[in-house]
Amino acid sequence: MGLLDDLMGKVDEVAAKVGLQPDQVQALTSTLQSKLGDGTEQIAAIEQTAREHGIPVDTIQSLLAHASSAQGIADGLGSFAKGLLNKN
Repeated sequence: MGLLDDLMGKVDEVAAKVGLQPDQVQALTSTLQSKLGDGTEQIAAIEQTAREHGIPVDTIQSLLAHASSAQGIADGLGSFAKGLLNKN
C-alpha cells in the first residue's frame, strides 16, 4: 500500500489541495487502508470509505491522485475514477 503510505507522508500538502483538514485525510487514509487490508476490492473500499465519512467518492479519488507524483499512477486513478462515475 505504498500510495497510501505516501499520502500519510504528504497529509498537510494533500489536504490543502483537496480542501480537507489534515485530520480528515488521516482518518480517510486509515479507513481505506483498513478496508484494503481486509481484502475489500478497491472500488468497494473507496465507496465504503466515502459513505462512512460522508464525503463524495471523487474526493477520495482526488486525494489518491494528489498523493501520487508518478504520472502513471495518476492516470490509472483517473481511469479508475471514470469507471466508477460511469457505473450504474
